This record gives sequence, C-alpha cells and structure tokens, in this order.
Amino acid sequence: METLIPLLRPLLGREALVEGRRVQAVDLIADNGQGLPALVLREMDGPRVVQLDAHGDPRRRTPRTWTLPLCSELRHAIHPVVGHFLQEDKRQALEDGLRAEGIIKTR
Repeated sequence: METLIPLLRPLLGREALVEGRRVQAVDLIADNGQGLPALVLREMDGPRVVQLDAHGDPRRRTPRTWTLPLCSELRHAIHPVVGHFLQEDKRQALEDGLRAEGIIKTR
C-alpha cells in the first residue's frame, strides 16, 4: 500500500458527478475489512442523514458517505466509480500499481 500512496493522495478533495450525485473523495482506507484499500466518498449536495454514536444513539446529521474498494468486484480493474476521479494516464498508473501489489488480479 505504501507504494500506492503517491498515486492515491491526489484523489483526496477531488469531486465528481456519479449517477447524478456530486461527491467528493474525503479519505483513503488501507484495509476495508476484506484486505483491500478503499476510497471514502461524501455526497456534497444531498440530504443529510442521522449519524449514530458507538452506542447506536442518534447524535447529529451528516452528509451521506460511501466506502468503495479501489478495484472492481471481480478484481480485474479499478472500480468504475473510482475511475471518475482520474484522468486516463493516472488511472492506468493506479491500475498498474494495484496490479503490482496483487490487489488487481492479472487476467
């Protein structure tokens, strides 16, 4: 993952229009629980949702977020939504890096 950080860091703060929603990349997670790196997206203009605390009690309203793995479900390419944040040359560099790390499988 350390070799991927220089490729991933520029994603933070970028915005994209995905399925009619304006979202911003706000965080990177080294392991999403399945051993894969993930990108956290926050909806910019949508309705706020109730955020629960550690005990399950409602605490505040926050923008909706999604955590997406960097690779597609079959692990043969970058997740299509993650691709919205990258120009083609950066997308290819990230895909090559994920492949070198064994995160994306070689076909």
